[in-house]
Amino acid sequence: MHKFTLAKFLARHALIGFFMSAILVTAMVYWDFQHMGTLILSSAAPALVLGVLTFFVGLTLASAQMAIAVMLLAEPEDNGTRGKFIGLVVDWLTPPRPMVPVPVKANRHPPQR
Repeated sequence: MHKFTLAKFLARHALIGFFMSAILVTAMVYWDFQHMGTLILSSAAPALVLGVLTFFVGLTLASAQMAIAVMLLAEPEDNGTRGKFIGLVVDWLTPPRPMVPVPVKANRHPPQR
């Protein structure tokens, strides 16, 4: 059985936020959004600029990702209205629910056909 720890939960979502920031900064430089790519690559220390930009965008997106994940913990059980992909993503991002034994009355006679 998986043991839910808040530290692992928040670290996973922080990494997701930093990964998204790396993708965002790469896209901004590659497609030269508002001439940022040209400005960054023509600076004296483009690696430093990219590192600082990625860190601070990552800090912002990681914080937002962790906040969304914590707020999704309070979501009610799935009623079947979510799409299959979204349901899989939410199930992967939320911690596993504890298993609770359920008493079941045994039927000694098989059903008649």
